[in-house]
Amino acid sequence: METAFYETDLCPDPELPLLLHKCLIDSEVLPHWHTNIELLYIQEGEMIISIDGQDHSALAGDIMLINSNCLHTFRTITPTSRYRCLIIEESFISQHQLDYTLVNFQTKINQPDILTLYLSMMAEFDQQRPCYKTMLQGMCLEMMSLLFRELNYSPLPISQRAPSNAKVELTKLGIDYISHHYQKTIAIDDICLTIGVSKFHFCRIFKEVTELTVNEFINHFRCTRAQILLQKKGAVIADCGLACGFNDPSYFAKIYRKHFGYLPSVEISKTQTP
Repeated sequence: METAFYETDLCPDPELPLLLHKCLIDSEVLPHWHTNIELLYIQEGEMIISIDGQDHSALAGDIMLINSNCLHTFRTITPTSRYRCLIIEESFISQHQLDYTLVNFQTKINQPDILTLYLSMMAEFDQQRPCYKTMLQGMCLEMMSLLFRELNYSPLPISQRAPSNAKVELTKLGIDYISHHYQKTIAIDDICLTIGVSKFHFCRIFKEVTELTVNEFINHFRCTRAQILLQKKGAVIADCGLACGFNDPSYFAKIYRKHFGYLPSVEISKTQTP
């Protein structure tokens, strides 16, 4: 399970304007968004990619594109799914007159030359041969050039760089609040007061967009944060739970098991296993 929401600093190496994660999921990635464009290459399994509330089916061999600033989440239909996640840094691409924040590309990519280039980027990223960073810089520009040349896309005015869907925007405001306050007690009334909507309206829209209640999302968010802490050497279960807003260790263990299928102690034992 990945942790996300609004992501920044996705490409921390200034000489390498991309990331190419290897990902395995057995449930669902929580809704998140970022400025950088993202291309998923499904290697194994069947997934549903939800982008701004619209579901898209993805099978092994598909490449799925997620546009800039779109709220998205993934879930696997098969017991597990494997995929590669290519994230291309916006600031690097915009220096070359290819500003992808101003357009919406089509979601599913079927062009063979784009797939061929994606596979070449994977090999270059994984093998890290001499000059691989320079090679990947050129490949990023080639990839974006192919996307602009071969895919259908709709230009967006600057004022509409972010999604215009009011329900998605409201949900993003709620997620942003949760991501900044999860270490303390969170009251739904406080979220609604901050973003200026009624509790009934916010809870209804949030559930519609994320398919989770607000409290389910908060618990899931806290568990994904706690999972990161539990994987660190010397982690103490009660301390990890407390740092993520769980004041009761027993309740923390119960919720953690509900979301991941095992207790926090199992997470620690996995980290300690040679």
